[in-house]
Amino acid sequence: MTKILVFSDSHGEVESMVRIIESANPDIVIHLGDYTSDCDQLCRKFPELQITGVRGNCDYRSAVPELRRLHVDGKLIFAAHGHVYNVKSGYTRICYAAMEADADILLFGHTHIAHRDTGLGMEIMNPGSIGREVHPSYGVIVIDGDKTELEIKYL
Repeated sequence: MTKILVFSDSHGEVESMVRIIESANPDIVIHLGDYTSDCDQLCRKFPELQITGVRGNCDYRSAVPELRRLHVDGKLIFAAHGHVYNVKSGYTRICYAAMEADADILLFGHTHIAHRDTGLGMEIMNPGSIGREVHPSYGVIVIDGDKTELEIKYL
């Protein structure tokens, strides 16, 4: 069984992510952009933990890629911030990109609005924003054999 925490749009709110990681004890953390420097801080705080991220629209000088394809326990995760797919105007472009990659799970952020769906042959999740929002949120993925569970949690 593999537990993955998914954060997006942290915008400097590192302490919430630290508390969540400490209490959830994940195997992997994925940061979906907007303040990759926050992801760097998590890497320093939890050097033993597998932490990866993508670049968002606020990460101008970051060398982090805008897209990652991660293989976890036989599942392909397509992770992007979402701005290059114009997700604020709809999810069609990013869904097609994930479908073309034959993804099992699509993760994206950028809108600051949590969204969870199953469709097009894959699991789809935007964890919302863990940053300074009225209702900060994040995602949890549990992969256990052929079973995959995605959940959005609110602070």
